[in-house]
Amino acid sequence: MNNIEYMKELSERLKAYYNVSFDISLKDRKFEMFAKFNNRTSRYVLMKKSEIYAFENNEFIFYKNVEKLSKEDLFEIKDFVQKNIEHIVKVNDEHMSSTITFIFCGNIILDKETIKAIQGFRYYKSFLWGIKGWVNVKFIFVNPETWDIYTNKYGEGDRKKFLFCI
Repeated sequence: MNNIEYMKELSERLKAYYNVSFDISLKDRKFEMFAKFNNRTSRYVLMKKSEIYAFENNEFIFYKNVEKLSKEDLFEIKDFVQKNIEHIVKVNDEHMSSTITFIFCGNIILDKETIKAIQGFRYYKSFLWGIKGWVNVKFIFVNPETWDIYTNKYGEGDRKKFLFCI
């Protein structure tokens, strides 16, 4: 399976729950696919107009095909998130948590230093000491030819979700 086939299969699987769009740009970065999921939960008394509270959880998936990936690229992604967090996550009174997932896909073999950097990749940010929610970042690299997948610790639970052909 090549990168394009993987992206098409992934987008078809995501369309059931996510709003999927292709070829998007955010600031100076281009991504082949972007998917967004929003879950809003509320509690009310008798009528929906009488809400007691509400909270929302969001997930954003950025997909990019790559021909090379290095440790420096991960630093650039972290810097990109730090500079653009307010453009990705819309924090309001109902925001509880958001997850940003970066999927890099390529038919390349990664060196041990890059694999270690992926596994050690961490990004967490709280808004107003957690009162207005928080953001975590997952980083996932997939090689659809060899079916190698490397994730950071926060992305470990999504291994099967993004490696669906095995």
